[in-house]
Amino acid sequence: LEIDSLSYYLKQFEELKDHLYIGAARAYIADVYRGMGDVQSQIKLLYASSDAYLKVDNKIGIADNLQDLSLLHYDQDDLVAARRAINKSIALFKEAGTQRNLIGAYNNLSIIFEKSGPIDSAIYFQKIALSIAKSEQFYESVGLLLSNLGEDSLAKKTLLKAQKLRDSINDRHGMAYTNIRLCYFYGKLNQPKKAIEHGEKALAIAKAIPYLKAQRMAHGSLALAYSQLNNPAKELYHYRMEQTLIDSLQNLDNARSITRSVMNYEFKKKQLLDSIETAQREREQQFAYQKSITAQKNQRNIFLILGIVAIVLAFGLWNRLKYIRRTKAIIEEEKDRSDNLLLNILPAEIAEELKEKGKAEARDFDMVSILFTDFKEFTQTSEKLSAKELVEEINICFEAFDRICEKHGIEKIKTIGDAYMAAGGLPVPSPTSVKNTVLAALQMQEFITLRKAEKESHKELAFQMRVGIHTGPVVAGIVGVKKFQYDLWGDTVNTASRIENSCEAGKVNISQATYELLQPDQGFAFESRGKIEAKGKGQIEMYFVELADFDKFNT
Repeated sequence: LEIDSLSYYLKQFEELKDHLYIGAARAYIADVYRGMGDVQSQIKLLYASSDAYLKVDNKIGIADNLQDLSLLHYDQDDLVAARRAINKSIALFKEAGTQRNLIGAYNNLSIIFEKSGPIDSAIYFQKIALSIAKSEQFYESVGLLLSNLGEDSLAKKTLLKAQKLRDSINDRHGMAYTNIRLCYFYGKLNQPKKAIEHGEKALAIAKAIPYLKAQRMAHGSLALAYSQLNNPAKELYHYRMEQTLIDSLQNLDNARSITRSVMNYEFKKKQLLDSIETAQREREQQFAYQKSITAQKNQRNIFLILGIVAIVLAFGLWNRLKYIRRTKAIIEEEKDRSDNLLLNILPAEIAEELKEKGKAEARDFDMVSILFTDFKEFTQTSEKLSAKELVEEINICFEAFDRICEKHGIEKIKTIGDAYMAAGGLPVPSPTSVKNTVLAALQMQEFITLRKAEKESHKELAFQMRVGIHTGPVVAGIVGVKKFQYDLWGDTVNTASRIENSCEAGKVNISQATYELLQPDQGFAFESRGKIEAKGKGQIEMYFVELADFDKFNT
């Protein structure tokens, strides 16, 4: 809706040929596309905006656009291009005589040097930005710049001053980051109580905003502080929360990887087209030159020159052909990489729809079998393991579950802590989805049982698992615009969770609905449990299920 509204005004400005407002409108639309994660549209509009500003000699507008392009190059790890763009921006701001704009430009240049080195250059440009911010009495920028400098040089005094300034202007993002840095700082000084004080404050602010990245950093710094206090329970809690947030942010990293691959693909495609156009232009110039020589030289010299030109042209065309073929191969490789990254996030059918249409519609499914697992007494068992051992054990189990889901043709939906969720019968419905889901559940339970026996033989701790399955209608679709996630909604999901909670360790528990669909298959044996009270659902008829021929299952 925002793009439609801005596009309407842009059209009016274009009819009036008001280039100042045309440039501003294109820059605003580019900013909206940045929020949507559409990098290609943002780049296209930033160049178009600068073209309009150039017609009215609006140096500040062009400089602002160069800053945005510099940030895009920085996100893609092209630090040379990022530095080139920000230096042009600084030159234009100086020419226009605007000081406040230089604060952000010098800060961005400092961030680029912080990543590429040398660090002395990063500190130098931070101090220039800080000097301008103080002279302009731009207190919000003063707080930000003091914080950035404090981490590397001014330390505790500067950080506390930055905290006070950011608190006075209610800069919640800045307050969260400053408290995180103070937490790390006091941790280095081996003052864990002060570190925890600032870490908890940062976590509270990050949750209130909300801001997942800052929450993850706060949990990580608190885990370090509690380890210094020899409090393993709280250290493990904050470490687990940090790992959970890393999992939540992982799709964003994948989405950024996809964006980088697409940008590389488009750049190389343009490079190929430019190369073909250049080759054509070179041929035309050669022919023009040949014609002028023909009018001035005798026939013998003409044949000699034609022979030389033909050899040079053939050699150039041969090299150009080799280059085009090599470039095409690179483009195909980048496209395959983008496709593979997308398939790691979404089911194949949904990924294909997203590529073709740019979006994927939510769908209703009449019969989907939802599978939930979790580990019995997970908290008590995990307290006896180190954080590294706990994460490695969960990863081993979930990797095995992923292979089992792939084998039986069911879709992994997500993991939540120690819980694993999958579904049979979507995105493509199948008449064998109920059976395949139950087979997968039995094989998961068998894996955990064998894993427990192996661990106990070495006198190591092991998990026991509950599994629950319920079949019914759901709604499935993609959540989010920046970070894709395929998810399910409906009472069937809630009921499946309750069925799993009511299971006994080492068993597979199914609902009445799943039992009725599976009961005609003589390959399974059932044990009726009668009606069992389930939280929020009342009494539900439940059954334990196992294979009638267990040896066949193992085979």
